[in-house]
Amino acid sequence: MRNYTVRELTLLSGEEFNSILAKDEILAELEKQKYDPAKERNILLEVLGMVSYRIGKLPIQPLTAAKFAFLSMLESPFIHGGECTMADLDLALYILSLPDLRSLECEIPALPAAASGFAEAAALPLREAIEDVKELFSTAFHFLSLLPEEKSKGGEKVEYDALWVMFLASLAARESGMDLITCMHSMSLSSLCALYVNYCKRESTFADSIHRRLPEEVQSAIDARVDLLAVEFLKNNV
Repeated sequence: MRNYTVRELTLLSGEEFNSILAKDEILAELEKQKYDPAKERNILLEVLGMVSYRIGKLPIQPLTAAKFAFLSMLESPFIHGGECTMADLDLALYILSLPDLRSLECEIPALPAAASGFAEAAALPLREAIEDVKELFSTAFHFLSLLPEEKSKGGEKVEYDALWVMFLASLAARESGMDLITCMHSMSLSSLCALYVNYCKRESTFADSIHRRLPEEVQSAIDARVDLLAVEFLKNNV
């Protein structure tokens, strides 16, 4: 990190700058890249079909490509970003609680009524339940953190949308020998990502760069991001 004057450090230690750090999505993603043995153990158990999840008191199933694509079609803020309401949480928990999306028994217009009460059943404060669901969605793509960061042609970070997870499902079908419908509805999104990483290790030109981010790599990226935010903040406050 760069050197700061005493006055700059005083400003940077204040509530305003710390609030900026707390809300920064890039920093939040970098923090998630730190090695977490408990998270990795749960994901591996999920891939093996040996783990069960709960949001508060509510049992839920692992996220699948089909459920992700369905919630994306419904413009869920858990996928597209934005403010999450109680109704958004109800819907996400209802879909996640289904053993299989094909067991959905109502038409789309009736979904809000069918999902009503699922957030209450979790018995968690609203914000805590929302953060737990966001973490579940983020964790589903955890294996992709082994890959070099993907960028679009415009330089922006690649976003994982419904079409992208459908691609994962089709690749998983080829890699596993299972049919596409099984990969979409029965295989967890973590499993799809694991198969994709294995495919990249075998077929890609960047196989040597596929690995868990080293602690110093993650910390260096965090320091660089904090410095960037600090410079922008000081430019407007000094």
